[in-house]
Amino acid sequence: MPYVRTKWLGVLDSDPTTGLEEGSWWYNSTEKRWKFFDGDQIRELPTRLEEDSASVTVPFGGGDTPVNVTISNLTTIEKIEDIRLSTDPECDPGTPANAIVTGNVVGMTLYGVPAGTTITVNVLASGY
Repeated sequence: MPYVRTKWLGVLDSDPTTGLEEGSWWYNSTEKRWKFFDGDQIRELPTRLEEDSASVTVPFGGGDTPVNVTISNLTTIEKIEDIRLSTDPECDPGTPANAIVTGNVVGMTLYGVPAGTTITVNVLASGY
């Protein structure tokens, strides 16, 4: 059986500039990205896109409603790609405000939603 060695370069604070072989790979801790050398150039390993949703019913009195959406197939969200809202009964849920990412959870506030409205929030996010 032939000897095979890994081309793992480890966790680096910047991309290497010399000594790269095709197939070399590493984690750039400054950029928080996995990278590899394809023989011609440095490329980033693609992040995954995942979508999840959460529903909440606005309590008596209506008003501002916090919503948290956990993207269960990711451990870390790098970017929120899209947020879509649907309501029952149909109404204007406004624009989500103060979206904050913590790990794999996206938290936001919806303002001025009528009482008794069920809001479903779908979040598409990229990460790993």
